[in-house]
Amino acid sequence: VGGGLLLLGLAALLRPSLQAQQERAGLLVPAAQGDGLSADVAVPALALGAFRGVVTDYLWLRSLSLREQGRHYEARQLAEQIGRLQPRLSQVWSYLAHDLAYNLAATESDWRGRWRWIQNGIALLRDEGLRLNPGDPELYFMLSRIYQDKIGAAFDDFHLQFKREHAQEMRVVLGDLRVEELAATPLLDALLRADPEVRALAARAEAVEIDLEDLPLHEVVLAAAKASPHPLWEDFFARERPTEAYRRALRSARRTRLERQYKLEPARMLEVDRSWGPLDWRAWQATAIYWALAGVQAAEERGDLPARLRLRRIAVQALKDAMRQGRIEVLPDGRIFLAPDVDLVARVDEKYLESIALAQDLLVRLEGGAHEEEEHRHGRDPLDAVSAFAVNQKSAREDFLAEAVITLTQYGREAEARAFLARARLSYPENPGFQLSYDQFVIVALAQRYADPGTFDTQVGTSQLLEGTWTTAYKLLALGQDERFRGLRRLALATQQRWNRVLAGRPPVDRARLSIPYEAIRRRAAYRAFQQLPSPALRERLARRLGVTVAELATPPEPVPLPPPRGMR
Repeated sequence: VGGGLLLLGLAALLRPSLQAQQERAGLLVPAAQGDGLSADVAVPALALGAFRGVVTDYLWLRSLSLREQGRHYEARQLAEQIGRLQPRLSQVWSYLAHDLAYNLAATESDWRGRWRWIQNGIALLRDEGLRLNPGDPELYFMLSRIYQDKIGAAFDDFHLQFKREHAQEMRVVLGDLRVEELAATPLLDALLRADPEVRALAARAEAVEIDLEDLPLHEVVLAAAKASPHPLWEDFFARERPTEAYRRALRSARRTRLERQYKLEPARMLEVDRSWGPLDWRAWQATAIYWALAGVQAAEERGDLPARLRLRRIAVQALKDAMRQGRIEVLPDGRIFLAPDVDLVARVDEKYLESIALAQDLLVRLEGGAHEEEEHRHGRDPLDAVSAFAVNQKSAREDFLAEAVITLTQYGREAEARAFLARARLSYPENPGFQLSYDQFVIVALAQRYADPGTFDTQVGTSQLLEGTWTTAYKLLALGQDERFRGLRRLALATQQRWNRVLAGRPPVDRARLSIPYEAIRRRAAYRAFQQLPSPALRERLARRLGVTVAELATPPEPVPLPPPRGMR
């Protein structure tokens, strides 16, 4: 008894110090209201008291056991319970979301099942983790990384389907509204209070027994905007859609779902769009940039330099991906096509230059005396993080400039392409590729894409280059990418002229032996493009735009007396 009393007294003396450490680490679950913790989080944590750690350990073990048994949905529910018992540990939320989006998604053989797990991982971070840990850079990093890895990258076999699903979701929410219109539109609750005509619309909806208790009004309005709405709403909204009140309600409904379900604030979207865009917010890249930049701001407020640099790197990479496939276009058959956004080329280079300048400023500041302070604050060497960031951004910009020249050329923007090549020569004089003339640089870059290695400037390599260029051009023609089609057509014709100049100084026998059947190559390229198009509607469109019949395009052309194109051996 005496020993117990002594230990209780010592515990009482140690308690204030331990509590202060918990508060500094953000691990304390306070009982006061207004701390951001809802009852479903605060009550179990406070009720369990000292046994919270034991219960949490048990739930972790149980979750692993359920996963081994293939009971993934039960494991998903346990993940939420674990997060509520450890609400202030960002590593817990990051690990659980990673487990859902990467590990559990990989157990599904169907793309729909994988997409659900990826969505679960995103929702766990966005709706729970960030709500309980606002301003935590680690959670912003994992959230933007899921968008980049699981939707943006080609790691998953179904990545193209994921891109289209995300674009379709955002297309339903955004409609044809611009970010400026969304930012100027009130939430539906506020609009109901301020607009008597919209209040009357809601009252008429209730009068026709549309159940607004189970389904919020903004969801009803959005559902009615579909081509085939719910039968209960079809007649009612057929009368209401032409009214201005419904149009105002629809705009507010779009913003309401955007904020409540996707946690995207239009005011912040507008800031991102003005400084990093303009972006197509139906594409995954815009959302990834949004969350990465929110993490950059959070890291700056916390003074976490490594996290700030890591999140900025993700934002710049997502912007470059938006340049590659960041514009959503709807095809005639209703499918979604991911097109390059060539207007972002200058913006990407601007952000790379900003990153390089930021790294240089930080290196000067750290070497001037802030090095030890940053290391003491985070327990990490900031010089290593900044140096690695500087090397990464400079190297990434070098690759980007080469890609920018080709992208601009393919869109027929030759003056801009030449300016970027000149910029690359000044920034990277040690790169021999940038020292080539503009025409040579473009031909070499395309040859690396369409021709076999080592065949550049030969009959075989030139024929492969021509067929690859024409095949891509014809597919773009079917997709409605006329600007890019014209750019590739100019490149193909320039390649033909170049080969003609090579043959001009040869003897007649060599000219006959080394000649290239340009027209036969174009026919074979048109046939290949026709076969590769994903739908009958696009194939019919290609035939119509080429001025031939579908049957003619579907007929295999006569064999070309040259080696087949790259990848077709």
